Amino acid sequence: MAEKIPTVDTKIILDSRDQAKKNVQALIQSARQEIIFFGPMLDDIMFNNDDCIQQLTQFLTQSQRTRARFLVHDTRKNSARGHRLISLSQRLSSKIHIHQTGLNDKQQHHLFLLIDTKAYLYCPNNERYEGIVDFDAAATVREKQKQFEEMWAQSIPDVNVRRLQL
Repeated sequence: MAEKIPTVDTKIILDSRDQAKKNVQALIQSARQEIIFFGPMLDDIMFNNDDCIQQLTQFLTQSQRTRARFLVHDTRKNSARGHRLISLSQRLSSKIHIHQTGLNDKQQHHLFLLIDTKAYLYCPNNERYEGIVDFDAAATVREKQKQFEEMWAQSIPDVNVRRLQL
C-alpha cells in the first residue's frame, strides 16, 4: 500500500517513475468524487498495477456519485498489452469513461491527473516522470479542469476499450 503523504500545503517535485507511481496512489486515495486523467495513452507506471486498480475500485464503488474519466490519444497499445485499467473500465462501465482526443488535441504530449477540485499531478512530457504534484491547488485544478472539459467536448468514446458481447 502507498506510503501516506501529507496533504496540507504540500507540493512535491517528481523526478522518477517510483515517485510518480507512489504519488498517483496517494492522489487516488484522497479522491472523494472524481478522477480525471489526460495523456497520450493510459500510463502503465501509474495505472497498470494491482495497488492502483484496487484503489480505483474502492474509490469508484464507495458512492453512486464517484466517477473517473480518462482522455487519451490512443489505447490500441494498451489494449494489446492487456492494460488492467481497461479491464476495470469494462467491469465498471458506468463509472469509468475512456475517450479519445479530437484531432486538434492530438499534438499535446503532456499528462495530468486531477483529483476532485483540489489536487493534481502534472508532467510536461508524458515520456518522463518529471513534474509536480500538489495536494492543495484548487486554482490550478480549476484551470486544468476547464482545459480538460474543452477537450472532452471534442472527444469520442474509445471503441478499443469496449467489451465485446458474444
